Amino acid sequence: MKIEHLFYLREIANSKSISAAAKRLYIGQTTLSAIIKSIEEELGIRIFRRTSSGVTPTLDGVQFLSMAEEILSSYNTMMQSFNIHSTPEKRVHFIGNPSICCYFSVFLTKSLQDFNAEASIVFHEAERKKILNDILGGVANIGSTTLDDVEIDDVMKQASHSGVEIARIGENKFYLCIRSDHEKFARRTSVDINELFEERYAAPQHYSAVPNGTAFADAFRRLNCVATFPNPELVKQAVLGCSMMTILPGHCLVNDPLILSGLLVAIPLTGFDVCNSIGIHLLSRRRPALSLYEKVVYDTIMENSAQMLDPLESIAESKEPYPSLKSLLHL
Repeated sequence: MKIEHLFYLREIANSKSISAAAKRLYIGQTTLSAIIKSIEEELGIRIFRRTSSGVTPTLDGVQFLSMAEEILSSYNTMMQSFNIHSTPEKRVHFIGNPSICCYFSVFLTKSLQDFNAEASIVFHEAERKKILNDILGGVANIGSTTLDDVEIDDVMKQASHSGVEIARIGENKFYLCIRSDHEKFARRTSVDINELFEERYAAPQHYSAVPNGTAFADAFRRLNCVATFPNPELVKQAVLGCSMMTILPGHCLVNDPLILSGLLVAIPLTGFDVCNSIGIHLLSRRRPALSLYEKVVYDTIMENSAQMLDPLESIAESKEPYPSLKSLLHL
């Protein structure tokens, strides 16, 4: 039995699926099944029970996986102390909604590379309200999404029953994003969303198209949406090329070349039924269950959360049309 095989078995347990674990590990499903069979024969026990919904540990499997977790934790600590290049867990899977992946991508890649040049990170995009289910499904052990105060309670309750931790790591707010030559709004220091209902609006695909009880979703649904795009980058291109407008959270606009060049401007929005503020949350398996490199990503985010995007200054306090949004690249 090899040490990396224990890592494979942990991935299967987290994923509850041999096929999902095989994809994350970049090895064949047949190979992974053969490894399980070999270990079961070596120990004389059955580790996983196959069901219609995936695989679950047997009673012996639960005991084995608990012992394996202790071994992996000690192994990772040893490797970190003496020779981190020898650890088999060099790839991190991170899942987030499209704007979060864009926001974190360069920062987390650089942080992981600074820790170990042989490490790598794979970013997976998903709808923001599906991040928890995808973590539970084994796509990744760590991720981030935005949730408002109406949504977070239900997600926290589901997470607490599933071994997933949620931490609020920052705040954000929505901005009107338009061309700098927009005759009606370009020179404004703030815009009420009620002024936008007759304007041509381009939306990111991950915005809710159905009522969900949040003030933001209900407001966006009232806009005259003429185009929907799969990610914020294409939305901004449409705004630039088709003279549309859009509404985006601030972390979509940090270090954006269209904003920095002055081709697009971002203007704070008012007029929502609640405060224009939405929480940025980190979701992950409990830290002891994370691999060495997943812990690096987790710790990097948590250590810098106080310095992350937090554009909470009021419109009255802001002296610029586009309030200063902190960039992770400069932390």
